Amino acid sequence: MRNMAPSIVAVASASCVAFAGAGCSWIGVTRVPERPVSPAPPVECTRSVAAPVGDTILAALAVLAGGTMTAYGSNPFCLSSSCSSEPGLIWGGVGLMAVGVTLGVSAGFGYSWTADCREIGDLQEACIAGVEASCKNLQLGPPEKPNRGARCSGPEDCRGGTECKPSDQGQGICVDKAPGR
Repeated sequence: MRNMAPSIVAVASASCVAFAGAGCSWIGVTRVPERPVSPAPPVECTRSVAAPVGDTILAALAVLAGGTMTAYGSNPFCLSSSCSSEPGLIWGGVGLMAVGVTLGVSAGFGYSWTADCREIGDLQEACIAGVEASCKNLQLGPPEKPNRGARCSGPEDCRGGTECKPSDQGQGICVDKAPGR
């Protein structure tokens, strides 16, 4: 009779990681509300990247542990014909790698959502400071031009039919080019 301890350890490990890290970003990140957004009060969303970083770390560990378990379970270093593989370790490793991929996807969403939150916060601050393009962006949503409404420090920062318009606050903002330029 085979030793079932490695199989039990594999399934238990995969289950623990699956339930412990079910996607911190999907669970713990508050997304930006739909537009229009008022310049004040500050929007309630998650700016911190703590959850996506946690997802990234757990994803890397799960993929590494899953790959190790799968390799160990398949006995790649056995040179005799009497070696057998451990299906429990192999499937536990595959499960851990699948959890790692899921956590990686969650991290990607989390990084995107927190970046959107920081961008909306910056737009709110700029709108309150009097930057009209930022107020327009809060009302209508992202512009169709690649970086209209973005902050700039010189003409090289703006592209796609936009130019840098200086601001009193030190940084400019990318606006549509005037006709004939």
